[in-house]
Amino acid sequence: MACRHLGRATLAAIVVTGSFLATACDTDEGGPTGAPPDAAVPWVDALVALGDAAASGQDAVVPRPDAEPTPAPADAGNPGPDADAGASTPDADASPPPPPPLQPSATDYCELSAPFFCDFYVRCGRMAVDSVAECLEVFGPACNAAYEPQYVAHAEAGLLRLDGPGLAACEAHLATVDCEAQVFDLDGACAGMWAGLSPAGAPCAPGIGSFVCAAGTACVLDLSFCGTCEPAAATGDPCGPTAGDLRCGPADRCADDRCVPRTPPGGACTEREDCVVAADCVDGTCRTFARAAAGEACDQARRCPYHSTCIGGTCIVNRRQGEACAAGEACDGGRCAEGVCVPFGATDAGCANNGECLSGQCDGGRCTAPVASCFGG
Repeated sequence: MACRHLGRATLAAIVVTGSFLATACDTDEGGPTGAPPDAAVPWVDALVALGDAAASGQDAVVPRPDAEPTPAPADAGNPGPDADAGASTPDADASPPPPPPLQPSATDYCELSAPFFCDFYVRCGRMAVDSVAECLEVFGPACNAAYEPQYVAHAEAGLLRLDGPGLAACEAHLATVDCEAQVFDLDGACAGMWAGLSPAGAPCAPGIGSFVCAAGTACVLDLSFCGTCEPAAATGDPCGPTAGDLRCGPADRCADDRCVPRTPPGGACTEREDCVVAADCVDGTCRTFARAAAGEACDQARRCPYHSTCIGGTCIVNRRQGEACAAGEACDGGRCAEGVCVPFGATDAGCANNGECLSGQCDGGRCTAPVASCFGG
């Protein structure tokens, strides 16, 4: 498994983005390994980015809408004492209110998100495939092997949940968003796919562990790389010294004591702080890393698409789960072991190094749990 690259403000604040969903692991040459979101975030391999100092955490999700009450029948009234004993009462005639909308399970994440992520990946050249059908073949096994298990572990710990309205909002957003403006998978409207359940003051962690902070809070890391969910102002709300030093969410910056959206790539800027996380202000324009295609040259400034890895300065297509592989080749959603692509080690699986574990942590020859020790596990 390739090394994890940490952003400029790793020690100050966590950047909540997602590329191949919420966890991303780049090679030394700069290309992502592994498979579809989670985070992937779902989904890049193991830390997405911990970027600019001004970006300090994860805004929480869209709140779940309440079910609309069923109106009473137009002729519902109060029957008088002479009403027939066998007559139907209004309560008997009234239809029961509809149940609240069902929330999807974290175990459905890959299946529910694959269609619209693959549409976006193919439209914007984010995966080394020729069609949506091929993307789906790659996405499903890799996502289920490497990314969904991490989300499920956090959901089962009561730290987050997959949000139905958030999924729908992400699907609509990715159908039309400008490719350059969507730097990471969980930018924009897709930030609401996972609803954090941890209040202000609760612990959080890098990667998927940053998504646990509830609405109105953001994950801020300390030098231990563990963090705390701290209050964060919404877009348009007061911030800074006049608001008790309240910070903005990661998609905003504090300007003239108000949280305003950061500028996406291609937009005008005067300094780096104006731009979205992972972008810089170059000659008055926000710019982020370039994207290469399979077979093209790559490095830290020119990233490979999903389903490929930057090896020796060239984007090389990854092997799939169960396929034969050779030393030095990358596998989607796992690693090459004894000539075959296999999933990363689950909790308590034997390991020799961090790169063999789903959690990215090998301790005493055993893989640690996907939920970070920051949560007391």
